[in-house]
Amino acid sequence: MDALETIFFEKPLYVYLTLGIAAVALGAVWYGRRKAIWLAAASAAIVLGAGVFVVERLVMTDREQIVAALDEVAAAAQREDVPAAMGYVDREYAGWMRDKRHVRLRAEAVVKTRGIRYINFRSGPEVTITQPGQAETRFTVVVYYGKSDPPDGRVVLAWRLDWIKRSAGWRIRGADLTGSSIR
Repeated sequence: MDALETIFFEKPLYVYLTLGIAAVALGAVWYGRRKAIWLAAASAAIVLGAGVFVVERLVMTDREQIVAALDEVAAAAQREDVPAAMGYVDREYAGWMRDKRHVRLRAEAVVKTRGIRYINFRSGPEVTITQPGQAETRFTVVVYYGKSDPPDGRVVLAWRLDWIKRSAGWRIRGADLTGSSIR
């Protein structure tokens, strides 16, 4: 099911290409034979493609929800809105900086002492659904800090986040800093 979800809802390019080629081929057969069945088949391929497009836009998969949550955390960090970013940290968080309270204190200290200019994802995020309701994300991010232009400096951070699906959405339940460099 996971492969079908990816093909139809996250990366439907191959579905569009297949249906497009089928529509062109069936249209060519119709043009040569002028039988309504071939025109109906070509039309059906086009309608199926439109249907896949609409459904793909309406359905947000778990992976897409996690990436959206991660984007919102990064946006909140850029605005230096620690409470908004912390809203995505699970109440039972355990990992880097030990617990949720310590993560909040660290985030507040960074915002106060350095400030965050902007955040750029260098790689990822790669999302793996480990089991229903749980996922792992790996990515590398560049954080430019300071209020001046150009920024005062940057730090490159590689992360692995564990996610859990709660009633309010996906939340970070654990984090490991897997690499860093300051430039």
